[in-house]
Amino acid sequence: GKLSWAEYMGNLQRGWLGTRPVSDVIIKLEALTETYRGRPVEAQASAQPGKEPVTFSINPLAMLQQQLQIMAARYRTGDGTGAAVVTPAQSCIQDSSQALYETIQLIEAQIRGLPTANRSLWLSPEMAQQFKRLVALGQNLEDTLVPVGIVRSDWQQNSEVLAGIRNQSLTNQTSLTTQLLSWRTVIPRVAYDQLATIFFKQGASLRFLRTNQVGGLDPTIVPLAPTELFGQYFFVPTAFSRLIESLRIPQAREWGLTLAVGVGYGAIAVPLGLKGRLLSVQSILGKVSTGRLIIRLLRILIFPALLEEAIFRVLLLPHFTERVLPSTFVLWATLSLVLFVLSHPIQAAIFRNRLFPLFSQPLFMGLTVLLGLSCTLVYAQTGSLWTVTVLHSLVVIVWLVFLKGWYKLGGKISG
Repeated sequence: GKLSWAEYMGNLQRGWLGTRPVSDVIIKLEALTETYRGRPVEAQASAQPGKEPVTFSINPLAMLQQQLQIMAARYRTGDGTGAAVVTPAQSCIQDSSQALYETIQLIEAQIRGLPTANRSLWLSPEMAQQFKRLVALGQNLEDTLVPVGIVRSDWQQNSEVLAGIRNQSLTNQTSLTTQLLSWRTVIPRVAYDQLATIFFKQGASLRFLRTNQVGGLDPTIVPLAPTELFGQYFFVPTAFSRLIESLRIPQAREWGLTLAVGVGYGAIAVPLGLKGRLLSVQSILGKVSTGRLIIRLLRILIFPALLEEAIFRVLLLPHFTERVLPSTFVLWATLSLVLFVLSHPIQAAIFRNRLFPLFSQPLFMGLTVLLGLSCTLVYAQTGSLWTVTVLHSLVVIVWLVFLKGWYKLGGKISG
């Protein structure tokens, strides 16, 4: 493979400083560097001054260092196979993330092994508070490393092997499933940004070292991922990251926001549509066979709802994890909205010419603008493809089933 520094770091100007931004971050977090020591209440009562026995000790940083050393050895030897193969599911960024995951698991295993459920009896109040921060950090890291709530089986097994719980050999899986279950650690820069953000939110201090800016600031330099596909074309990793981030499962409050925006849209759109005679209350329930109606509704869920939202919201709008300036988001939202509205008459003119008069009506396009704004608002707050897809599909379904949309699209009643 391409193992030279110049090839790996980029090939705009081979071997020249300044061709790729290289960023390292030094993280300082006392909750991770603190050594936690404690002793049971019985030992506190009988301890002699100056001779307090330490019966409980955890050094998270030392445990992480040990896991990284193990991972480095495994990475060099290919888990005993002699071949260190690099794939999207097996690489240095994957192994280092796995080391972090296994460190968290080992700490939790030690805590579960304490003979009392009241952990505060073992630690001083200050140390107990620090330990709470460590637990919160571990939970946030695990949520990031295991985004869909499913632990890669090889990570789980290896964690138990290294902890002495399971007597098996170490394994690494490189299937498409394992890649998807750990997608946040496939692209180095994505993992770098995610983990740095989590540490920062936990109160860590971050120092960034930029070795590329030799001779002063060069604003023309753009960071690219060091792979043939993700490095050659900048929009590929951006689109991939946005699409993957949008697959997160929304929380209850986010579904509530989606419902509220949908009701607000209906409160504005329905009276305007009725007044402009674009809409009329006329249901097709009982007039169309159930099977035919279900098939049509499923088609709506996929197109236009899912496909259009993936294109005009997910791929075009910066995800909130990118933390762009509000002005930048507004510019992209404006472009997305214009393209979203224009796509309807353009699609009609190319594929369904008889619908062009409907899709080019000023009132129809106005309601499409309102729908685009509603979906943009929901996506900006939730960052989820599922919320905007549901909102979009519900609007179309209500129009189709209850507001004469079926007839407007030329649907037949019989059959």
